[in-house]
Amino acid sequence: MYFTQERDLARDAKKTELEFAKARELVSRIKAAFIGGKYPITRLVFMVLSVAALVVPYGGIGITLPYYTQKISLGAIGAYNLYSSGFYSKLLSLTSVGIAEKPAAIMLVWLGFFVLAVLAVLAQLVAYLLSFINVRRGHKALAVISGIGIVGNIAAAVMPFILRGAAEPYSFLAAKNGFGAFVSLAVLVVFCALNIKMYKDNVQPAVKDVDRQRIEIAAKVKHKEIDLDDLPLPILETEEEREARLNALSGGAQKKKKEKKKKKGAKENG
Repeated sequence: MYFTQERDLARDAKKTELEFAKARELVSRIKAAFIGGKYPITRLVFMVLSVAALVVPYGGIGITLPYYTQKISLGAIGAYNLYSSGFYSKLLSLTSVGIAEKPAAIMLVWLGFFVLAVLAVLAQLVAYLLSFINVRRGHKALAVISGIGIVGNIAAAVMPFILRGAAEPYSFLAAKNGFGAFVSLAVLVVFCALNIKMYKDNVQPAVKDVDRQRIEIAAKVKHKEIDLDDLPLPILETEEEREARLNALSGGAQKKKKEKKKKKGAKENG
């Protein structure tokens, strides 16, 4: 251990240099994807809003019968409550027994478009969280997925008007419009436009050239194209890094701290 400790320490230093370069590159990609400027920050806000907009009711229908009343609200909370109460199976049965089969069928189609909008937002959320893996492809994927969500919300916004017309002949049915689809539509349009803008600008993560070279060397070391022992220490170094290293070795950092303390003490005494 004593005879090889110098070599082992040098190897650890080289590994650390390469690993830190990869870590800095990862942080740069995360910043570029989520908080690296006004467009990513604005996109983050609208990503949260696109999920929150699903809670706003898209509309609904009320059923009033002797000894039975039911209010159907189409939204994230309302859809879950209907599912937990087993109302969807009842809605399916209405299409086959000849009682308000047309409004029931329209309600099911409306529900399908709402589910499409929800699935698009969920896929959008997953793609957004993984967008740091490849920032440019992430912009493209998010623009496409949000476009699908826009189509689903446009259809969901039209369906309440169709449902109201179909429910008019039935005195026990009362359809109402909501504005959830319009809210989601507005949010997704802005979100899609932001992704298109970022894709066209092609803003890449801010990674230093020296770190890119280190990452390439790390890949070659991993595939055993280069032997770590054959590399110099440090492997690569900029002027700033060299100055900082020499300053640390000479104790310059400690001297500067002591000088600052002395200056502060002199000011306080003076």
